[in-house]
Amino acid sequence: SLAVAGSTLDQMIARKQAVLNLKPKVVTILIGAHDIASYPSGQAYMTKLFTFTDSLRAAGIKVAVGTIIAGWSWNMGPN
Repeated sequence: SLAVAGSTLDQMIARKQAVLNLKPKVVTILIGAHDIASYPSGQAYMTKLFTFTDSLRAAGIKVAVGTIIAGWSWNMGPN
């Protein structure tokens, strides 16, 4: 497992090559939103997260993401 408790989104993204090297069929991401405040907006955070997960999918990996982001809806806009 490449999971590291307390990782930020940027730290997780920095481990992307290590993930790809393992050639997984599925990656599960359980990420807290404690570092969302370091981004200019929730939109910027979500865009970066989805860009990362899209890159894993492009490599043929199925991705499941779990997180809690208060006040955010699936249509990428504030409630």
